[in-house]
Amino acid sequence: MIKKYLLLILFIFHGISLFATAQSPDKIIYNGREYNLNVNPMEIYFNNFPERRPQPSLRSTALWRGYNATFEIIQNELWIIDIKIEVQTSNTEARRFTSEWVSVINECLNGNSRMKVNWYNGLLVIPYGEIINYVHMGYASTYENYFILEIHNGNLMRELNMDYRQFLEFREDQFESYKRTEEYRLFIERNRIFNETEEEIENFLRIFFIDYLERIY
Repeated sequence: MIKKYLLLILFIFHGISLFATAQSPDKIIYNGREYNLNVNPMEIYFNNFPERRPQPSLRSTALWRGYNATFEIIQNELWIIDIKIEVQTSNTEARRFTSEWVSVINECLNGNSRMKVNWYNGLLVIPYGEIINYVHMGYASTYENYFILEIHNGNLMRELNMDYRQFLEFREDQFESYKRTEEYRLFIERNRIFNETEEEIENFLRIFFIDYLERIY
């Protein structure tokens, strides 16, 4: 099933600037190395607990969600291990404002310093290597290689490692499988209010679809 917040990418399609700028990614530690992460698992948590969403004093168009989270795969489980926000500081001697990144994970996790991400069901898209094609929007750029981790209730169920050609083929195959579902038909019907054709919506969704899958088809 596609996550409910897949609807957000339709806002991108219609010019709203939520992800119109390339976004600063969350991080994940996987097999002892840190990588960028093309999805944001904490958004589900903060939608469920809006009072725990961090409120940075500084915001950037490259970080609309307002925080950077760091995850780690620990014994085949997905854990959140840090959440940082950028806060404004002052330098009275230099008479200017500066900023620094501070951890707010305890406040976000109700006093916990880390937590298993047991609310997350989906694919973790982890790009690595050189950029093959840069796109100044969200996480749309293409990288040399990818890890795809399938997560169910915070547990690592399946791992794939592929180059960008295989990734693009994988993304296309997954999208074609999704198109054959009743869910896809209903999604298109619900979004005809935007007065776009199915082909226009479909061509746009192909770029972002993989980041919102809950499983490998």
